[in-house]
Amino acid sequence: MEDSLNQKGVLISGPILPGYLGFNPDLKKYSFNPETAKKMLADNGWKPDENGLLKKNEQFLQITLTTVEKEEYQKAAQIIQADWQAIGVDANLEIIGKDRIIPDTIEPRNYQALLYGQIIKADPYPLWHSSQTQTPGANLAVWSNKDVDKLLEEARALEDSEKINQDYIKFQEILADAVPTIFLYNPIQTYPVDKKVLGITTRRISTPADRFTDITSWYIKTTREFSWSKK
Repeated sequence: MEDSLNQKGVLISGPILPGYLGFNPDLKKYSFNPETAKKMLADNGWKPDENGLLKKNEQFLQITLTTVEKEEYQKAAQIIQADWQAIGVDANLEIIGKDRIIPDTIEPRNYQALLYGQIIKADPYPLWHSSQTQTPGANLAVWSNKDVDKLLEEARALEDSEKINQDYIKFQEILADAVPTIFLYNPIQTYPVDKKVLGITTRRISTPADRFTDITSWYIKTTREFSWSKK
């Protein structure tokens, strides 16, 4: 995060962010541990050849990471590529132009591994229900789980916030065990406002347009001037 965002972000471990219903600070986390990764691969039959590349049954362990042509994403992808290569994975990068990433890559789900940012809102259904694995759905992990589907469907039908919270926590526990995706960070966007502007109450911004949600309540203190004339 330091190299890709210049520290302008917060590390995250799950699909629900702080401040939203269902956020669980105790969600299972996976630490960065190359030695453990090497052991797991070795236990599954992947052995390094003379060049250090992992190989099993005459087949090399290869993976292509696709991302969009954007400095932040490219820097993060390069870090991930270097980490994979350090443990013997033949990792390659595929950089797709901003105007082609959606029609050529995301819509047809044409990728092996994808590094891409998504806007996370209060309802995780659009990103994780199995009905959203195909376009125009937003389940880019193309992952489905019957228990998760049931929990997300139930949460949408409930009005009791505590029960919704419980369903969301259970959903995240299943996700954390399956690891269909790896959560990296939530970038921080700073919007400066002149101190003269008052009445701003917005505290959470999911999309850039959200910063104008309460714009009708903004105001600037002014002084009314009177002009007197004598006849």
